[in-house]
Amino acid sequence: MGGNEDTGMDIEHDILPLFEPIGLAETVSSASLLRRVDIKYAMTREQSEAALRACVGRYRVMEVGGSRISAYETVYYDTPEMSFYHEHHSGRLSRRKVRVRRYRDTGEAYLEVKHRQNRGMTVKTRLPLVTGVDGDVGLLLADPLFGGCGPLPAGRLRPSLVVRYRRVTLVDPATAERVTLDFGLSFDHAGRRLDLDGIVVAEVKQSRRGPSFFRTLMRGLAIRPGSLSKYCIGAMGLHSGVRKNRFKTRYRRILDLLTHETDPDTQ
Repeated sequence: MGGNEDTGMDIEHDILPLFEPIGLAETVSSASLLRRVDIKYAMTREQSEAALRACVGRYRVMEVGGSRISAYETVYYDTPEMSFYHEHHSGRLSRRKVRVRRYRDTGEAYLEVKHRQNRGMTVKTRLPLVTGVDGDVGLLLADPLFGGCGPLPAGRLRPSLVVRYRRVTLVDPATAERVTLDFGLSFDHAGRRLDLDGIVVAEVKQSRRGPSFFRTLMRGLAIRPGSLSKYCIGAMGLHSGVRKNRFKTRYRRILDLLTHETDPDTQ
């Protein structure tokens, strides 16, 4: 956790106090965005710090329990042949992810299905879980709440990846836009671990595609959007039997960022 803590401490003490806070209830009220358009970016820590400074006065930062950085743990589920991963790799317009997300600071947990639909809209359906009693994911997916998620291979799902990170959430209540920045990424599967401490994954979330200060900022910093999710990054790094050709260029760019971040000449 050493790299995670160092990254969070710099941002927590030097940059985040410059933002006006927004509470969780107001965030959910103004920008819950369970149905949304997502745009992702990968950048170095240095780039993320510059981006955050530029966002002061443009966004508010979500604060929960006095903290402006939240710790997440997500367990992804897939079939033995990694069907959900390969839906992404094949470029299917309609694709899903199934996961249990835990908010490590509060202990809350949710079973979530993220369904990216044909028109590029992402719909997230979530079921609260009793802390420490997750139950069988296959049985939980039988809940009518998930009826609109399409057919799911509920009885064949197994844990396929654990992802941990710390998140800063920026909110623009006026436009119902949310921007998340994830730091200190680590991935675990079957006793293997992949750390990408030097990489920051940012995601712009809007109810529909519209003007965004953050997206304009990314263009100004020459940071291009990319579609490779944290799940696909971790699966590529830790699962030897998955197809990778479609993602290789994007994955290589992410590793190049990591090399830049750890090069002594760039510090």
